[in-house]
Amino acid sequence: MGNVTPFGIPSVSEFLLDPPPALESNQYAKAYNEVKAVGSIDSKERSQDRADVVHFYAASSPTFIFNLAARQVVAQEGGRSLSENARSFALINMAIGDGSFRFLLNKYHYNFWRPETPIHAGDTDGNRKPTLIRNGPISSRPMFPGLSLNHGTYPMRKPRVLRRLYGEAGHAITLVKPGSTNIVLHYGSFRQIYRRHLRRSRLRRVHFRTDQDAGARLGRAVGTTVYKNNLRAKHGNDRDDD
Repeated sequence: MGNVTPFGIPSVSEFLLDPPPALESNQYAKAYNEVKAVGSIDSKERSQDRADVVHFYAASSPTFIFNLAARQVVAQEGGRSLSENARSFALINMAIGDGSFRFLLNKYHYNFWRPETPIHAGDTDGNRKPTLIRNGPISSRPMFPGLSLNHGTYPMRKPRVLRRLYGEAGHAITLVKPGSTNIVLHYGSFRQIYRRHLRRSRLRRVHFRTDQDAGARLGRAVGTTVYKNNLRAKHGNDRDDD
């Protein structure tokens, strides 16, 4: 998928991230120890609310989350034409698709391990600060490299496309875990989805915080590029362009 022609950005290869932190660095040791502490199945540092968030986002893709959120906001607002809604959802899903292509390109370019591997084999990384642990993670990890994360690569850090289309706050968004009614999350803005839950949900031995930060940079770049350069009004000013 890293070689798929993107929808709304010039080239996936133009968005290559900087390398992950060196294994012997303090930055890596700090990220390692954080995810080790909060990501284990019997962690004492993770609340039940945070565990619910982990399980919700493990079962929910960015495509599901942000299309559902946008549909709810559109229904609440009303007054938009079919063509306006078609343009908005096209931009949202262009950004989701291009973000996915970019994050996969970066993953396989650097081929960086996910936290669960060094947590069980930390004596091989050359860093004396992290310590090993033998218990399992709160949930399973995807079977491909780490570095950037898909849940953070969509224009999420201040979700760029959604904010430009519908405004930042004043929304009523309800997300329910697919196939279950046990976990229900409520938000008043798109930014809350990212800041309150999404950016933390992957610290479960699936990603380091450095992966999260890298995904946020990718998301910010792709969201801005897709919005500014696609499906523009042919004449006059675009009313949702700030």
